[in-house]
Amino acid sequence: MKKKLKLAVALLLSTTAIQAQETPYFQQEVNYKIDVQLDDKAHMLRGFESFEYINNSPDVLNEIYIHIWPNAYKNNKTALAKQLMKSGNTIMHYASEKELGYIDSLAFQVDGVPVDYAYDGENSDICVLQFPKSLKPGESVTITTPFKVKLPSGRISRMGHIGESYQITQWYPKPAVYDREGWHAMPYLNQGEFFSEFGSYEVSITLPQNYVVGATGDLQTPSEIEWLDEKIKEDTLWIAERRKAKDWSSFSDMSFPKSAETFKTITYKQSRVHDFAWFADKRYKVLKGSVELPASKRKVDLYTMFTPRSASLWSKSIEYMHDAVYYYSLWNGDYPYEQATAVDGTISAGGGMEYPNVTVIGSAGSVLSLEKVIMHEVGHNWFYGILGSNERRFAWMDEGLNSYNEQRYMQTKYPNNPLLLEEGNPLNKILGLDLYGLKDEHFFTYLIAARDNMDQPLDEHSARYSNLNYGAIVYAKSAVFFNYLRHTLGDEAMDSAMHHYFNTYKFKHPYPEDYQRVMEESTGEDLSWFFEDVIESSKELDFRLSAAKTKDGATKVKVCNLTGIEGPVSVGFISKKGDTNLVWIPGFNHDTTFSVQGEYDRVEIDPNWIMPEVNRQNNYARTHGLFKKVEPLSLRLAGSAENPRKSTLYMLPAIGWNSPSGFMVGALAYNSMFPVKRFSYHMALMYGTRSNSPTGALKLNYVIPTSKSFIETIHLGAKGKSYAYYYTGESDNLVQYARAEPYIRFFFRPADYSSMWRHEVTMSSVITTALLRTSGEYEQLGDYNFFNRLNYAVSYAHPLMQSNGNVRFEQHEDFARLNASWTTYFQIAKKLNFTARVFGGTFLYNNSSLSAYNYSMDGQSASGQADYAFDAELLARDGKTFFDQQLTNTYGGFKVFTPLGQSDEYLTAANFSLTFGKFPVGLFGDIGHSSSEDFLYDAGVYLKITDVLKVYLPVSYSKEITGNSDLLQEIRFEFDLNKINVFDKIQRLKF
Repeated sequence: MKKKLKLAVALLLSTTAIQAQETPYFQQEVNYKIDVQLDDKAHMLRGFESFEYINNSPDVLNEIYIHIWPNAYKNNKTALAKQLMKSGNTIMHYASEKELGYIDSLAFQVDGVPVDYAYDGENSDICVLQFPKSLKPGESVTITTPFKVKLPSGRISRMGHIGESYQITQWYPKPAVYDREGWHAMPYLNQGEFFSEFGSYEVSITLPQNYVVGATGDLQTPSEIEWLDEKIKEDTLWIAERRKAKDWSSFSDMSFPKSAETFKTITYKQSRVHDFAWFADKRYKVLKGSVELPASKRKVDLYTMFTPRSASLWSKSIEYMHDAVYYYSLWNGDYPYEQATAVDGTISAGGGMEYPNVTVIGSAGSVLSLEKVIMHEVGHNWFYGILGSNERRFAWMDEGLNSYNEQRYMQTKYPNNPLLLEEGNPLNKILGLDLYGLKDEHFFTYLIAARDNMDQPLDEHSARYSNLNYGAIVYAKSAVFFNYLRHTLGDEAMDSAMHHYFNTYKFKHPYPEDYQRVMEESTGEDLSWFFEDVIESSKELDFRLSAAKTKDGATKVKVCNLTGIEGPVSVGFISKKGDTNLVWIPGFNHDTTFSVQGEYDRVEIDPNWIMPEVNRQNNYARTHGLFKKVEPLSLRLAGSAENPRKSTLYMLPAIGWNSPSGFMVGALAYNSMFPVKRFSYHMALMYGTRSNSPTGALKLNYVIPTSKSFIETIHLGAKGKSYAYYYTGESDNLVQYARAEPYIRFFFRPADYSSMWRHEVTMSSVITTALLRTSGEYEQLGDYNFFNRLNYAVSYAHPLMQSNGNVRFEQHEDFARLNASWTTYFQIAKKLNFTARVFGGTFLYNNSSLSAYNYSMDGQSASGQADYAFDAELLARDGKTFFDQQLTNTYGGFKVFTPLGQSDEYLTAANFSLTFGKFPVGLFGDIGHSSSEDFLYDAGVYLKITDVLKVYLPVSYSKEITGNSDLLQEIRFEFDLNKINVFDKIQRLKF
């Protein structure tokens, strides 16, 4: 029965899909007329809207969904507020009424007949109107409504105001898209953009006379055109004078001029667009230019508007607009409108945001970064504006294709610029940036996710990407893979295909299958490898050069496909003189062997670094000699961008300190920093200046990616360290511990990468021993100890109650125990934080009489050898100095030193702390119970110096606990170096 049911469901779904595909393409049309007035005292919009809705579908419509997206800012229950919270942003949770926004005063009429509207069940920024009578195919209705918008703070998302600077976006009621898949009603979100119907706009804006406005459409008001022309002349001269004087310093005042008492009404018109946005600021300087389009030779007007403080960066902004419009037209199709505008704005949703004809640009740190943002946002006029794909559902079709064009633009215009710094900067060579160009920025961004197997398919819904993956995948992965596709096809074929796509689907709503069909039609290539393996999966690209040899005047190579993407492969055959014969071979599965004429000295896969492989270290081989596939060794100080043609070892001075060793000096060596390689290691070798003994630590880690599995990655590795822990300085006698821990760590793949939950399991075996030095000779003290551990860790990244939990089973030859802890950091108010930790532990069996293994109420403190497995980094362990007052937040977690509560059976405890914003002093309290004590408590104050260092002073505790009359000896401190372990932090970035 189940099989029959599954078959029936499959047939139904496939039939529905086929019917949807067989429905001829249709597109609704919406034509707007809007009158709106800005009240810059109350930060309100008051308007009236009329739009004609034309039903070009084959369906009879009885209702229409309307987006009223200003309501996204209404309260902390909206989809926008929830998404911001999910990404760690609490701005709407704590926003005041003054900072929030909404739309009201709606009174819809359909062809003059008043109609009621109902909110969507979950979203107050979506409403639905019932038509008074059915709207048949080919018919149209006129829908009208007044509206009032309270503008929110512009720091929340894209719409709003910062003072009297206005970003008026997604501000009016507009219908959702209706196509062959039905209605696309969607709430406004910060991550995940828009999808709207094409049509025409006539918008009249009334506002104080001295505002400068940049907007969608062509300005129709002669007086405003004349006023802007005069302003452009003045501002162009002003910029020229500032540039000549090389002085921009006196223009940092960002105060707003008083609004004019008189008002103006200005009108804009535009057709074949799907949105209308406008920006207004009384401080704007305005520049104007033009660009001649490469195909039609038609001229397009260009405008930039910016505040005086930004003038030094924006002084060449017309050049950036010119080049963006020109290159996007050259590679994709001529810009079809009469003007393009970029405005300087203060927005929180990324570096910039695009709308038809107009884009708003956030703050930029340099001229080059401003150019990149301007050209990227201008480029969205093609990918989102003219080619109106569903950004929310298929983000790669706008952000991805646009980022590909951005990468091509930067590489075309600045072919010699290194990755991050300007050309000629000596740091480029020191940091290895001279090896990479601007095109490689997206490659390294993509690697952050891909190296640790945290990347996602490109065809995910935008809301399902993690915060960082939205950039690493939607932008960066798209850019590097489409660039790879361009090189496999050639510029001419790629550009021809993009023009075909543009001409076929301009002013329409293309879907991924439409894009694939057009690309394959134009190129004559089967591109299923690209769309199935790159777009629809999270497969990575990695080819290995398995063998290379010369014989009988030819060079023969074997190339292996390690990941299954059957894309073409670039192979370079390099002579002793350095000449390269570049060959592209067709895609293949598993491996392939081929030969080229000529005997070459070495062979390299992808010598021009075009293919976005996760590992380029296996691309190189010499045809003669020993160790043919081993890259030459390179020693470098500090870190640098990785060089796949070298086996690089990085070196840094290392320094440390603990009580028995004194200052420790030495060297830190490592092979990988950022992005982390699949195999990474770091080791610190030092010498104790007091103890005259060697010390150090090391870690090796290998990342094993998995596919189509609930396990995301497996980390296989080992850690080790050895430090002195007892030395009096009175003789040569010294005791030093040695600790090794092989481990295997499983990271579980979240079902939804936007989820706040993460899970992992670690299996390890801690092996410890002690070494005694007498008369310069070392001997082992006692036997090896083995502590076998199984550890489950869970974290919850909610910004108001971040939590982490841990369950550990530990087995030793003398005992077995089970521990569990849960810690939550509650943000009770904006400047009030409360932390709660609970712990419970029990021995499953215990045959040991060694007290070091017992549970202790004050944790595994420095004294008493309680840190029996040498897990912590303690400054002293002999109980004879102030540094023995270091504590670890383990077991009972008490801050007062006490031997009470020790247990060889079980222990439970709870720890609490209260902090007040950035004020460094807080309160703490602890309670506990064990098999040896019914109830204990302590309480006091603590000083948080940094996250690493906290100092505690108990002021009250159970009467059974014997205090210390010496205040200094009452003080305990927490010094947790693991919180600043750079290698561990970058090993597993939070996505």
